[in-house]
Amino acid sequence: MENSYKMWPMLAGNENSNVRKDLVTEPILNLLRAKPVIRAEFLQFFEKCYIGESPLFLFAVLEFKGRPTIVEFAKVYDEYIKEGAPNQVNLSNQLRGPLDVFMAAHRSAVGSTEGAHNFPLPVPRTKLDACFAEILHLSNLAICGRAEVHAALKKFLEQNIVDKPVGGKLWATKGA
Repeated sequence: MENSYKMWPMLAGNENSNVRKDLVTEPILNLLRAKPVIRAEFLQFFEKCYIGESPLFLFAVLEFKGRPTIVEFAKVYDEYIKEGAPNQVNLSNQLRGPLDVFMAAHRSAVGSTEGAHNFPLPVPRTKLDACFAEILHLSNLAICGRAEVHAALKKFLEQNIVDKPVGGKLWATKGA
C-alpha cells in the first residue's frame, strides 16, 4: 500500500500540530461502501461541511471501477461530473474537459442497444482516477478545516474500523 493511502495517517504525529491528517482514504471508502448503516453515518460528516456530494462521487467511482462500462461511466458522469449535474462535484476544467469530450463522442453508445452495457470504456482511466484523487483531496481539506467535524469523524472511524488483521483481511469494519 502506498504511503499516501495509509489507513490511519491521522494517528501519526502530534494531535496539536498543523500537519493535515487525512481521514478519508480509498481503503476506508472501500470498507464503508459495503456497510450501509455505517456509510450513512459517515456521509453526515460531509453534509456538515456542505460537501455531501463529494463522498457520494467517491463511492460512485469505486462502484464504476468494479464495472467499467460506458453505461456505468455515463451514470457517474451525469450525476456528478457534467456541468449542472444534480450532485456536481467541484472539478477543475482541466479534468472535466476531456471527460465532457469523451461523453459527447460516446453518448450514443449508452442507450443504443442492450449490448451497450458491455461496451468497454475507452476513456483513459487516469482521467477518472485524477478526478477521484482531486475530490478525495478536497474532501480531506474541507474536513480538516472544521476542527469539530474532524475530531468527530476521527472518533467515528476509530469506533467503526479495525486497523489490524481480521479474518485474513488487513482492514475491516468492526463487527464484520
